[in-house]
Amino acid sequence: MGILKGSISKWHVWRKYILIFVTVGSQQYQFDRLIEELDRLVKDRVIKEKVFAQIGHSNYTPKNFNFVKFLDKEQYQKNISQCDILVTHGGVGTIVFALKYGKKVIVLPRRQEFQEHIDDHQM
Repeated sequence: MGILKGSISKWHVWRKYILIFVTVGSQQYQFDRLIEELDRLVKDRVIKEKVFAQIGHSNYTPKNFNFVKFLDKEQYQKNISQCDILVTHGGVGTIVFALKYGKKVIVLPRRQEFQEHIDDHQM
């Protein structure tokens, strides 16, 4: 996840306010690995921008950014359309929707070895 620091810093130079929207989709599996790392990056001020997340069935509760478990479809799409950067799981629908709106997308696949999905199809 080290790529986040350099990329976000460049964008911050020309934007006063950046919203990073994080979504892990609605699958029945947790994605604690992603949520915990983002929480650490915000805490350590590696990420200084505002972060909001839809954490789904994740067990980890972020302490350093705002979140909800789930959003309805309308609010979910609104957050994607209004964010500057989208951090997401490897869900094709989310990725295609974000690219349709010209968003910067950072994709992290769910992995079977961490019990984040039934297989590694997002790789």
